[in-house]
Amino acid sequence: MITPNVLNRTFHLKCGARRGSCFSLDVDGRQYVLTAAHVVKALKDRAVVEILHGGKWKPLDVVVVGYGPPQVDVAVLALKFRITLPELILEPTIAGLTTGQDAYCLGFPHGEWGGGAQAQKFPVPFVKKTTVSCLPDASSAARCLFLDGYSNPGFSGGPVVFRENKQPDLKVAAVVSSFQYEQEPVYLGNDQLHLSAQHNPDIIVSYDIKHALDLITLNPVGFELKEEGVRGTAGRVRGRGDRRKS
Repeated sequence: MITPNVLNRTFHLKCGARRGSCFSLDVDGRQYVLTAAHVVKALKDRAVVEILHGGKWKPLDVVVVGYGPPQVDVAVLALKFRITLPELILEPTIAGLTTGQDAYCLGFPHGEWGGGAQAQKFPVPFVKKTTVSCLPDASSAARCLFLDGYSNPGFSGGPVVFRENKQPDLKVAAVVSSFQYEQEPVYLGNDQLHLSAQHNPDIIVSYDIKHALDLITLNPVGFELKEEGVRGTAGRVRGRGDRRKS
């Protein structure tokens, strides 16, 4: 079961013509939004993205906290308000993840979302169950977590979550990046044609959450989660320039 601390932190994101997924994360008393760098690669310093809320796209001012190096498809943003209750604790770690265990990706494939209860009128993300195929190489500059599973466009930027030793609480291990196509030859009977077809090899590429944590350490400018901000309307999504609208 995917618990509220993950469901209520996963959002549908749009940046220009690009759509993807993102999720909130609290680090050292501040809240951030994580996604794949290729979803928001056009953003510079202070910019605007859109998040789906109440069936409508709401423009939101963001600060670009940082991008991973070119080989790391991770970006961290900061909003000007709290988007998720800090009580929904989500621990960012890959420690305890083992090869062959179940892991789950959340996102919005092809711009679709599901029904069911979701806090604050946000759309409900899809969930993909995968198997941990290969853990990151700690000595590599790009710490890739490979998952055995079939992905779709729209999951990019969503969280990869898991349970350690069948514990009830989910943890976030990585940020979904992409799935890779292979070109397969096309045959007519036994004759190979001068054609090829794209084939999804069922491997999902994601990047260790540590890459995002490193960016946050270098530029800790996320929205400050003050004690008094836990209640009230601070968590509503408001349109740019109109802080009264939900």
